[in-house]
Amino acid sequence: MIGKISANPKAISLIDYITAKNKEDKKSTLLFHSDGVLCSDNKTMAACLEAYALKGDHNLAKPFKHISLSFHAKDSNRMTDEFMEQVARDYMEEMGIKDTEFVVFRHHDKHYPHCHLGFSRVNKFGQVISDSKERQRNINVCKKLSLKYGLHMSEGKEEVNKERLNGKDLLRYEMFEKVQEAKENSTDWQEFKDQLEVLGIKLNFRYNNVSGQLMGVSFSDGTHSFSGKKLDNSLVYSKLVEEFGDLKELAHENVKSYYENERSRLLYWNDWSSQNKARIKSSFPDFDSIFPHGADSVPKPNFKHLLGFSSNDMHDYCDYSLADFIPSTNGQNGFVSLNLLVAVLLQPYQPQLSQCGGGGGGNDRGWRDKDDDWERFEFRFNKQRQQQSRTKSRGRGR
Repeated sequence: MIGKISANPKAISLIDYITAKNKEDKKSTLLFHSDGVLCSDNKTMAACLEAYALKGDHNLAKPFKHISLSFHAKDSNRMTDEFMEQVARDYMEEMGIKDTEFVVFRHHDKHYPHCHLGFSRVNKFGQVISDSKERQRNINVCKKLSLKYGLHMSEGKEEVNKERLNGKDLLRYEMFEKVQEAKENSTDWQEFKDQLEVLGIKLNFRYNNVSGQLMGVSFSDGTHSFSGKKLDNSLVYSKLVEEFGDLKELAHENVKSYYENERSRLLYWNDWSSQNKARIKSSFPDFDSIFPHGADSVPKPNFKHLLGFSSNDMHDYCDYSLADFIPSTNGQNGFVSLNLLVAVLLQPYQPQLSQCGGGGGGNDRGWRDKDDDWERFEFRFNKQRQQQSRTKSRGRGR
């Protein structure tokens, strides 16, 4: 549900619009109106609104308001005239539109249901109906009613008339459609990346080499690239994090799960030897004691080391290609693929991963380091699978 508000200095032009008088291709029907409005013709309806606008002591330049209420196309089957009237009346009540003259007409010229409300800003007591912060109130009320009635929430660009777009606007909208489709068919970052590749789109992350901060996301078809913000506010990195999880936190949880799993496994198989158990606990201190503030305790990833020194090679723990790094002109920022970003985020944890033999190497310390129960490190993007893995690791320590 979306509400759009505008002001009008003339009642007759407002009434002519919402009744679609001058648009032969538009069809409109009267939904409901205030008791004092006579709906015999447009001039009479306008005169009723004007009579209220003359009340009181005010100098409003635009004493009439026009609000269009649009509903998602997926709600079309539910949106009978009676239901639309009920929602519109609730909207007016929430917005404080009462004790005044108004008319509401439904239009039938779009593929989605919508209606138009016209009213006098001056009520029957001569008081001006407040428009203070009406834009934000409108957004809040639309969200509230959408939740109350179980209406579909618009993503912001779903009602765009694609045929009217051209040039870069058309390219941007076509990419938005593909990215949105991939998002709707994904439950984690890996699935999102794979779905995008099926549609011919590559996902990249804007990474600051100096601060180690993720700055955003971009999408490219090989010829054109758009940031998530340029496509839609629902596709910026912070919104995608809400959908798929914070990658920095995911990296921390992955390593913690693997580390605790290995620690529990070793303690389980060495339960017979107090000496071995003591050595294991010494070599494998509690993970949270190493990083007492969670992911915020982790040293900043050193991307330059990953690019230049084999000692920081992370190929044992994840698959990536350094060719997936696209540097910026200032040298501070760059674009990295999802796989390369994972390698960057795991790099500060290399001591813990190496200690667990995460890449398949490691020395046999007489603790049954490698057996059929040992698992190679695998980065899990799915938060639920991570939780299952952590539960499994705790169970092995019993």
